[in-house]
Amino acid sequence: VRFLEKFIRPRKTQWLGWRAARIINATIMALLAILLALPTPPGILFVNSLPSIAILIIALAQMEEDGLVIWIGYGVAAGAVVYFIFLFKVMIIAAKASGAWLAQFWHNLF
Repeated sequence: VRFLEKFIRPRKTQWLGWRAARIINATIMALLAILLALPTPPGILFVNSLPSIAILIIALAQMEEDGLVIWIGYGVAAGAVVYFIFLFKVMIIAAKASGAWLAQFWHNLF
């Protein structure tokens, strides 16, 4: 806790107190929570870690009104979204490939 108190402190906080900024931060955290709830296959690295870390960083920065750390949270959140997009594109490609293979196997079987 002391480490966090040394690193996170009120900086550049004028806009963090605005109602619009709080609504945007809450929306970002809600979207990250939806990413956490998505069903993903087990064994894939960082599926739940990246959104969780982003939520944690944004929440801590909002509580301490740290305008610098919140941008780090936004970056981690953007990285989590990009990672999920990449992951689901790979899953779609794999599903199409396995579907084509299964169709070919079924055709050759009969």
